Amino acid sequence: MIDLHIHTELSPDAKGTFDQYISFAIEHGLKIVGFTEHWDFDRFDPTCNFDVHKKSQEICRGYCGPIEVLYGAEIGYHRIYEDYVTKCLDEVKLDFILGSVHEVEGLMISEVAETGEFFSKFGKKGFQVYFEAVANFAQDGIFDVLGHLDVIKRFSVLYDFPFKEEQHKMQILEILDILVARNKALEINTSGLRQPPGASYPSLKVARWFFERGGKYITVGSDSHEPAMTGKGCDETIQNLINMGIIDITLFKERYPVVLNVIGEPGQGFVRKLR
Repeated sequence: MIDLHIHTELSPDAKGTFDQYISFAIEHGLKIVGFTEHWDFDRFDPTCNFDVHKKSQEICRGYCGPIEVLYGAEIGYHRIYEDYVTKCLDEVKLDFILGSVHEVEGLMISEVAETGEFFSKFGKKGFQVYFEAVANFAQDGIFDVLGHLDVIKRFSVLYDFPFKEEQHKMQILEILDILVARNKALEINTSGLRQPPGASYPSLKVARWFFERGGKYITVGSDSHEPAMTGKGCDETIQNLINMGIIDITLFKERYPVVLNVIGEPGQGFVRKLR
């Protein structure tokens, strides 16, 4: 089993040490884990704790044990910081960069209260505004994997704005086409399975659209912010992808995609091949 979206106490909204996550992962049969501490360049301090990511690099690279540990980061930023972001990323040797949109028009759409403010401001057009921001982010393309593409649905339903995928299909397809053109990966984030949507970010239907339009790379991650959530929903999601005929799951080593051809039940073994 594989989980490529994990936060430890080095992220401001997470708890638990690296060792606690590793212990839980081993106990529950994970084979490959990727640590992706938050690195947001757009909020209050553009330096955003560069030392934290040097520390994460030191911990991940120093690990030697029975499972494979990959060193990543989850970035979010505004275009005004793009040169600075690129410089910072060049100074740490990441295995992969997860790019996620958390903030739109100055509001954190991954937080319940600010999601309410967002929809109070934009109403039903909020979804359009959000997907425009994701499309712009995808165009910049400084990441390897686009994280939780439709996380806007996380709390929208609480404010009487349920997310209806088909109504936004054209904007989603536009984003997928950008990813395909830039040879980027799409994350299936399983945290939505345990949150109000009850569905991954994005759904497996979107994963199918991605492959149908020429996408090559899909990653799976729990978006764990505490040890006990590590790997949650990943086995289930991988099995559902297999059932759809999608048997290739991707990880990254030193920013290079490595495709895992999944054989049999998740966790029973992978055949690794480069593409």
